[in-house]
Amino acid sequence: MLTMTATDAKTRFLHVLQTALVEPVAIEKNGRELAFVISAQEYHSMQKSIRLTRHEFDAFLAAMDAPTEPNAALRRAQARRAAMVKGITA
Repeated sequence: MLTMTATDAKTRFLHVLQTALVEPVAIEKNGRELAFVISAQEYHSMQKSIRLTRHEFDAFLAAMDAPTEPNAALRRAQARRAAMVKGITA
């Protein structure tokens, strides 16, 4: 990942955009990370992952709130395991 100062990024903005197509660019000001520039493709991929994770979490909560049925405990355990595995691999 390329790291640039805010001043450098301002004067070399085209370079920042071209680099962001390949890898994230960190922009720093006063030695602290201020922002990241990423490609549109990376942004959309991240948004899709967030939506999937929210959907899986909602399903997990729904399974936890489901009335007790013969296999409800098994489904809750499976949902809990799936959520934990997703958290580890995400």
